[in-house]
Amino acid sequence: MVEAGVNVAIGTDGNNASNYHDLMRATYLVAGLFKDARRDATIFPAEDAFAMATRNGARGLQAEHEIGSIETGKKADLVLHDTNRPEWRPLHNVANQLVWSADGRGVHTVFVDGRRVVDNYRCTTIDEDDLLRRAQTAGEGIVARSGLPDRASGPPSDRTAARRGRAERNERHERQERQERMRRAEPWQN
Repeated sequence: MVEAGVNVAIGTDGNNASNYHDLMRATYLVAGLFKDARRDATIFPAEDAFAMATRNGARGLQAEHEIGSIETGKKADLVLHDTNRPEWRPLHNVANQLVWSADGRGVHTVFVDGRRVVDNYRCTTIDEDDLLRRAQTAGEGIVARSGLPDRASGPPSDRTAARRGRAERNERHERQERQERMRRAEPWQN
């Protein structure tokens, strides 16, 4: 698509990505998965992947004249990372670090349209602690009302043993089916 001139942008908008809405992780996946899938280490270098998450997204929204890059006259949307973290060391190439190493955990300040919405790692527009408490309560309520069993109950070793037992039973069953198919296919060997 990129070779055909299609504007490819990166975004996170649904829970089909494990409810993980980290744009840096999505950018990492785009850059890495295509390299592996095409067996071409040159496809989507960090700078191109980063452009997909910024300028190309703005172009996709038909708002490239307002957002997508840091320029005079555009809205001041800016994300500042704490580079004094392990994922930023050694620091040689900022674009590579952003795409291959950084994630949302190192974001200490965010400006949206010039307004500071994250300061010192905390959202300034809501009470995060209250939101997290309410989310936990709501989630527990949903689980309780669903009537579904808690599949994560019991120590991990019990779950692992149960999985192993199911796998062994499945293998035994498949082996028996293979033997039966062979017996039916080659009746002269009985």
